[in-house]
Amino acid sequence: MGQTGQNWQPYQSPVPRQAAEDRQPRHGLYYAARGRNHKHSPPPVPTRPDGFHPPHRTPRNSPRANSCLDNYCLADYTFGMSTLTPRQSRTGKRFDSLEQEAFLNLWRTYDRLKAYEDELFARYELTPQQYNALRLLKSEHPQPIRTLDLAARLVSRAPDITRMVDKLEERGLIARDRPSDNRRVVWLTITPSGVELLREMHEPIRECHSRQLGHLSAKQLHELVALLREARQPHETEASRWI
Repeated sequence: MGQTGQNWQPYQSPVPRQAAEDRQPRHGLYYAARGRNHKHSPPPVPTRPDGFHPPHRTPRNSPRANSCLDNYCLADYTFGMSTLTPRQSRTGKRFDSLEQEAFLNLWRTYDRLKAYEDELFARYELTPQQYNALRLLKSEHPQPIRTLDLAARLVSRAPDITRMVDKLEERGLIARDRPSDNRRVVWLTITPSGVELLREMHEPIRECHSRQLGHLSAKQLHELVALLREARQPHETEASRWI
């Protein structure tokens, strides 16, 4: 080698290196600050023979223990959580009474079956109540029905029957008439367009009901209808056709 190689000396940094005993381990969010007092730094993490360094856990009495903005998990995180399995929770007491359990099952069943209905009526830009009104008007066609009588015969109560009638009339599905001798009475009849719409929806409606309850046998459906009739009978009015 040349003269340069013969006079080669190891490079020494002008900044003195920290003493080994003064260095602090860097773990978690704690970093040893160079040139500062390290007496408040966490103790060194013990090293296993295989070289694995366990993650640092903040002590409970540390001010950081209750912080929700850190990347650590307390050892007793699941202490207050339920240890019941789904099967065990189903068999537990979930309802205040048997009547409540029956009612909530009715509610849940209606919600699940209604999804098929909503999908169908959305294609025809109708609501279930509007379809129900058209069916009732068609059953009396060509005779008209008074607005109040129609509202009383709907499956579900219509809080704003006038607005529903307005929308059906705007689409040309029904016709409205006010007698000259009594302007407070409104008579409704279905139009040919309304009859044609019902005819078009007939088969899709049958398919919808088949998807909803087609998995039940005829005997089960008869028993279900009888039970539902018994359940609502005390709450129906005398003029109701659903008794």
